[in-house]
Amino acid sequence: MASFASSYIPTTASQATRAADQGSMTGTNFSSWYNAVEGTIFAEFDHVVAPLGTGNKGVYCAYLNASNNIVAYSTNSTGNMADVVLNAGASQAAFTSVAVLSANTFYKDAFGYKDNSFARSLSGATVQTDSVGTVTTGLTTFRIGWDDGAAPTLNGHIRTIRYYSQRLPNSTLQSLTA
Repeated sequence: MASFASSYIPTTASQATRAADQGSMTGTNFSSWYNAVEGTIFAEFDHVVAPLGTGNKGVYCAYLNASNNIVAYSTNSTGNMADVVLNAGASQAAFTSVAVLSANTFYKDAFGYKDNSFARSLSGATVQTDSVGTVTTGLTTFRIGWDDGAAPTLNGHIRTIRYYSQRLPNSTLQSLTA
């Protein structure tokens, strides 16, 4: 990937590096559209460099508090993608891709959630399902480009994030990501 100039960063006598962009919604900006009972989140993203190192690199995270009540989508330290639902610290659903994601390649993920009905498709692959678990409720914040606060940023690009206030059928999850 070639180097390019970014927008102006005011400095005095030294160079500066732009910090990662991280978006966050709280209060009614989040609760007015997020359905805690069921929903589907779609994301299309890439990584600028191979996702190696420690910690998860978040694409998005809806959460109440770090690592206890979250709905998150991120890479783990080996570069696999994972959709995770934790409720009171207990895993309700956790889907992990089997292939390590490549740098500079866009991927699509659709994740549906509803009590006892979790599903995920990554880039048109067969839908993974889990029919046991409860949805995390009481979430207060939605973050884009980072995980639950303790994790590093995505280090990539997010082309699209879409939210549907209902759990879409498995066939739709797969077709959205194809």
